[in-house]
Amino acid sequence: MKVAITVLILGIFLLGAGIYTINTINPLNTDKINALIEERGILKSQKEEFENLVQSILSGPNVLTYLSTSFTTVMLIISISCGFICGGLHLVIDKLFFKKFFEPPLYVPAVRRGVMVVIGILCYCYVKIMYLNPAFFFILLLAILIIELLVVNGKKSHNEKSE
Repeated sequence: MKVAITVLILGIFLLGAGIYTINTINPLNTDKINALIEERGILKSQKEEFENLVQSILSGPNVLTYLSTSFTTVMLIISISCGFICGGLHLVIDKLFFKKFFEPPLYVPAVRRGVMVVIGILCYCYVKIMYLNPAFFFILLLAILIIELLVVNGKKSHNEKSE
C-alpha cells in the first residue's frame, strides 16, 4: 500500500508541476517564430498579420516544427504523471478489493496499464496536433486494448498449462 500511495503522490505532484509549467512557458519556439516573422517582413505594428501567422502555424500539420522542446517535454511529463496516477489507482483498487490483507497488489499489470494510458494520451495528442482523422486514434486505442487482452489471455492460458 505504501508503493501505491507513493506512486499516486508522485503522479499528482508531476501533474501539478506540469500544469504550472504549461501555464508559464511559451509553447512555441521563439527562434523559429522570429525567423518566420523576419522572412515575411511582419512589423510590430502589424498585429493582425502576426495573429494570422500564428493561426496558420497552429492550424497546419507542421505545428510540431514550431513547438518548443520544453513544451513537448512538459507534455510528456504530464502524460507520464497520468500513467502514474492510473497505475497508483490500479494498485489501490487491487489491494483494497481483490487481495487479502497480507497479500501485496500485483505491480506488473498496474505498470502495464499505466504505460498503456501514457501511450493512449500521447497518441491522442499526436492525432490532435497533426490534424489526423479521429478514426486513427480509435484504431490505436483498439490496438492497445487488443494487446492488453492478448497479454491477459496469454497469462491465463500459461497459468492453466503449468497447473
